[in-house]
Amino acid sequence: MSKQKKTTSKNLSLPSVLPPVFIKLDSTTALGRAMLAVAPIMDQYRRESLNEATRKAMLCYQREGLRMSNLSPYGWMVNPKAPTLLVKDPAEQLIIKQIVALRKSGLGLRPICRKLTDEGLRSRSGKWHHSLIAGVLMRAGN
Repeated sequence: MSKQKKTTSKNLSLPSVLPPVFIKLDSTTALGRAMLAVAPIMDQYRRESLNEATRKAMLCYQREGLRMSNLSPYGWMVNPKAPTLLVKDPAEQLIIKQIVALRKSGLGLRPICRKLTDEGLRSRSGKWHHSLIAGVLMRAGN
């Protein structure tokens, strides 16, 4: 049986979404090894929880009609009187109602695209895409 050389890790820098933190960990002890195992998991948790909070905040702003970028979500347009606000686009809102009804009837995303195209309805870009339909349904709460 060969002896394994024990090493000590000192001043270890772990990758993080935060600035690097230098901590002294002794990888020859149970606590040191446990900390080395837990640190990446906690960093992943921090990244994912920040992502979730950002996504929820953006959806909340959009539901309240606040403008988040230069592009307005499908079904909304920039308010000409207050450019930081969005207002519902009546024509696109009718199409959204149709998209929701088609989804509730059991159609998938791509069949909804085909149905809208067959009916002569055009998206802003001229062509329906399943990711646009998914975003519309998500914002509509479906």
